[in-house]
Formats: sequence, C-alpha cells, structure tokens
Amino acid sequence: MSRIAKYVVDPEAKKLLIEKDRERTGENGSIGTTATRESIIRTLIKNDFLREDGKKLISTPKGRALYNAMPDEFRLADTTAKWWAVQEDIKEGRAKPDDLILSVFESVKRFLSAPIPKVTYEGQNAATHTPVGVCPVCGGTVVTIAKGFVCQNYKKEEDACHCYLPANNPKFLPLSKHTITEKEAKALFSGQSIIVKKAPRKDGKGTYNAQLQLDVDQPTRRLKWKLSIAQKETLGACPVCGGKVIEGRTGYGCMNYKADPPCKFYVPRVNTKFSPLQNHRVTAAEMKKLLAGKPITVKNIPKKNGAGTYDAKLTLRWDGKYPAWDMSFLPSKKAASK
Repeated sequence: MSRIAKYVVDPEAKKLLIEKDRERTGENGSIGTTATRESIIRTLIKNDFLREDGKKLISTPKGRALYNAMPDEFRLADTTAKWWAVQEDIKEGRAKPDDLILSVFESVKRFLSAPIPKVTYEGQNAATHTPVGVCPVCGGTVVTIAKGFVCQNYKKEEDACHCYLPANNPKFLPLSKHTITEKEAKALFSGQSIIVKKAPRKDGKGTYNAQLQLDVDQPTRRLKWKLSIAQKETLGACPVCGGKVIEGRTGYGCMNYKADPPCKFYVPRVNTKFSPLQNHRVTAAEMKKLLAGKPITVKNIPKKNGAGTYDAKLTLRWDGKYPAWDMSFLPSKKAASK
C-alpha cells in the first residue's frame, strides 16, 4: 500500500498519489499509514485471505477466489485512490463528508444490485471446515468456519436450519470476553456444558464462573443458551460444622455461612495479621491439604528481627472461634548442607 499508485489505471489518480509523496521517504504513491496497513493485513491473514511465507505475503486460494469474483470497481486500486482523493478534498474544504459517504454508498449499491457470484475455491472444505458435532436443530453436521461454527444445512429461509454459533458474542454478557474454542464447541454440540471463568456480572460488580449449555428455540430453529452459575469445587469438610468449604473471592469459607446459626469458618487467601502467611497466597490445592489435616510448606518467611528468612510447615486447626495454626520449623539450608 506504500506504492499503490503503480496499480492505479486512471492517470489522474496515479499522478495525484505520486505527487503527494514527493517529499516522503519510503512512500511512492501510497494510501493509508503504517498502523492502518498492519491492521488490514492482520485481518486478511486472520480470515485466510493472505498467508505469510517468510518475509512475503502470499494470497490464499480463498483470497484469489474472492478477488476474481469481485467487480473491477472493488478489485482495482482506482476506487481506493478515488475515495482517498475525496478525503483530501474534505480536509481542504473543497468537499463535504457526505460526498464520500454518497460515493461509497453508490458503489456498494451497484455491487448489490447485480447477481452475486458464488465463491468457490480449492480446499474450502478442508481443515478450516472441521466437523465439531451434530446439529441439534436438524441433525446435520456442524463445522468450523472463520467466525465460529455452523450447520452445513444452514439457510436463511424461515423454515430452514438456522444453527450458527459465533465464536465471539459481545451481545451475550457471559461470552462478551470469551472466545469459544473448537474443543468447547465439540463439548457443546455433544450435549455437554462448558465453564466460562470470570464472566462479568450484570451489575458490573465482579465476575463469576458461568456454566453454559446449548438448547434450541424450536419456533425460530435457532440456538439459545442455558445459563447457570457453575458449582464451585468442594475443597473439604468444614472443621466447625461439617459443611462444604469452597473458594471465594478473598479466601475459603463454609457454604453454611448463611445458615441459622451461621458457620463462621473462613481462611483468607492472604493473612496479613499472621506473619508466616503475610507474603504467601494459600492456594486451593493447599487448602485441600489443610482440611484433610495435612501440613503445607511455606518458604521464605521473614524473621521478626529482619535478619533473613526461614521455612516452616503449617497445620490448620479451629480454636472454637477462629482458625489457628500449628507451626513447625524446617531445617535451614545451611544446617541441611552440613
């Protein structure tokens, strides 16, 4: 795109593009900027219209098929040069923004008014169209496409199969920041559910783990979601009431905290009031050990006098009101080496 003038047929447009770059190093009849060009190229690669071969960019069969199917108005660089010239006129006050919008609109209108050719190319049903499961709407085969997963029987007619699952769905909050993988799609189309971690809450306050499963809206023959809050893993039995201990936002607590009377068992992930744990984050795996009566090893605990660190084993117990810790010191590295 830094030398697009060489591909422009119209002599006036070609001259205009070359003239504007006369004082610019590395540009000779160019359109766009380094940032916009990179973004465009990355999009073309992502959608399988281009591929990288070392330092070269090579068109794919899919890209060539689309290029050959387009009319000259979109295929040649002249249209892009014409639109750029209108933008320059707008900057200089010789044209209005509506002039560019109208020009683009008229070009698109001409294209849509003509019969749209079917784009076919060698390899279009190969690896990019991997089967992922059975369509829950019509029983056909669901395959991968660039933007998600679709039934091979998909049609736009009202009574046809409308099974399409986009990989990205910004309009559905639990999936607004999650991309559905091929592995997850296979699970969904086999009737299983998937867990989307850190899904944003509607009120914007924090996140949760969403459990999603596909369902079918029969009147429209489209997919819909079954949404529930994923059940958190039980880490062990509560030493106070025998209930289930699960992981929360800031630590580990008993699920009976809302019971009557409430269970107050809670172990923070980081305990700033207990020096051996003030620099250590208790993991879910460690909490499992503690609830099973096993010790965990905490390394590099700062000494109270500030002179170095030490390692220790910690065991959890309940003193009737709060969690308490039993600690045994581990041999220092110097002593162990002797």
